[in-house]
Amino acid sequence: MLTGTERIDGQVVTTSTGQHFTGTDTLVTRVDFPDGSYILGFQQSPLSFTSAQADRVVTIGHTIHERGTVYDANGNILGHDLFHGRARTTIVDGRVVVDFDRGFITCT
Repeated sequence: MLTGTERIDGQVVTTSTGQHFTGTDTLVTRVDFPDGSYILGFQQSPLSFTSAQADRVVTIGHTIHERGTVYDANGNILGHDLFHGRARTTIVDGRVVVDFDRGFITCT
């Protein structure tokens, strides 16, 4: 099961033709497996987009390279992973939805 939080911090500049956002996207995740083992992951990346004044829907595509630590059911470190993914964030009237197009994990 994948759970997590995404936090976007930044600044919006509004002009007569629209808005421009520049900031940081921080993603913290946890993946739980049936045997009790789990992965804790973290990613922080720059984010920017521009939208026209009339846009009620904003879509942002982004690539994810999230590093994580793999733990056994007792909390002992087993190794590290790197999640590679491609996602799309859509904002409609302030409601945020994230869809993953593809993703895979490599472990060390």
